Amino acid sequence: LHLNNIPTFGISGLIRPFSPDVARSMHFTAPLGLHEGIAVFHESHYQYTQSGRGNHPYFTNRYASIFNSSDPLRLSQVLSGSSYTYPFERHYMGGYSFIHWLQYEYGMDITKNTIEFLSRWPYLGYGAALRYHTGKWPGSLYQQYASHKRDLYHSRFDPLTHIYEPVFENRSEIHRRPVWLNNHTILYHASGYQTRPGFYLFDVNKNLISPFIETTSVEDFIIDTDSESGILFYSRYHRHLYYHNHFRMRIHKVMFDHDFNIRSSDRFFGNKDRIHAPAVFSDDCVLALQNHSENNILVKVCDASLDTLLIPETGYLVQVFMKPGSDTELSMLANRNGHQGIWFISLDELNTFDTSNPDIMMSDGSIYDTHWHKNGRILLFSSDMNGAMNLYEYHSNNNRVYQLTDHRYGIMEGSFSPCGSKISAVQINENRIEL
Repeated sequence: LHLNNIPTFGISGLIRPFSPDVARSMHFTAPLGLHEGIAVFHESHYQYTQSGRGNHPYFTNRYASIFNSSDPLRLSQVLSGSSYTYPFERHYMGGYSFIHWLQYEYGMDITKNTIEFLSRWPYLGYGAALRYHTGKWPGSLYQQYASHKRDLYHSRFDPLTHIYEPVFENRSEIHRRPVWLNNHTILYHASGYQTRPGFYLFDVNKNLISPFIETTSVEDFIIDTDSESGILFYSRYHRHLYYHNHFRMRIHKVMFDHDFNIRSSDRFFGNKDRIHAPAVFSDDCVLALQNHSENNILVKVCDASLDTLLIPETGYLVQVFMKPGSDTELSMLANRNGHQGIWFISLDELNTFDTSNPDIMMSDGSIYDTHWHKNGRILLFSSDMNGAMNLYEYHSNNNRVYQLTDHRYGIMEGSFSPCGSKISAVQINENRIEL
């Protein structure tokens, strides 16, 4: 909407009568981080209470981790989009952080004023707009901003909170969704500067990494495996054969033997679109989520069929998973009215979801990344309740929740080993997400 702000006086005002679109485009002389920073600030402070990425610790702590490193981002990097270096969304994180500070330091009109200046005199640049309205050039502003951030983070982060040693040298990689295939082998998705995107195996005993299958994944990276049957289910995008910039989201099935050699080629499963977040139901079927309008619906996908199980009237489905040892007991991670929690529900009683309250809900945070212990009595999940993603356990025998970690920036996506004595997870550490 701010692209429609075309001041009468100035270059854009002169162009407007001849080409309004060109006049609006003068706004794009500003750095991309300014535009996205404004968007995130608006969604986080002018929309619903406590909504938006600016209130999400996964989003804000990734930037805090980079800022507190030995090589923090410069202002030009913060406000510029990145195509080749991690994190690719840094102009969202850094742009929001800078705009948030600018708004509260120099008044809520500072962004509007700099946009109008840019629209009037686009050839002078964003630095001149900041100089005109703050009295400081960008270099001096960034020093003031950086000093404020250091003081804020020094008071916010307890020096006793943990950052764990990664299990191997990361090389600026992004690791996601580790799961145990046996008591010493972890399957995880990785991408990086020197790493082809795909699933990899890490042997804990031998400290050895080996490629499993080269592939991409959808954004949630949710996978499920049955190591006894040798099956992996995951979801990724496919270009549409006819339509430009149109992608179809489909589940894939990979079969492997006990030595983790692939027995069948990676292939579509069910041949249905808009499917993600698979959970093994049987060797031939999965429960999954399918995009439906602005929500997800719960479906059962088999090789040749798709059955709709639940179309929620309220709430947004995030993840579904079967309880170990049961063919009917289901656990669902869902968001209702901004509160994200877990529902324990039977396949025969899915119609009660819309009228029932969650069985696990944090008072001041959301729940993510659920994973059952093999005994079916302990549920592992992560939550951002205390301002950082941490691992928690729910014990069904006494109906209690226990916090397992106290991470400085965030540790998440935990999973139990089959013996139950070890947990794998990923942590936020500078520009990496590491196993």
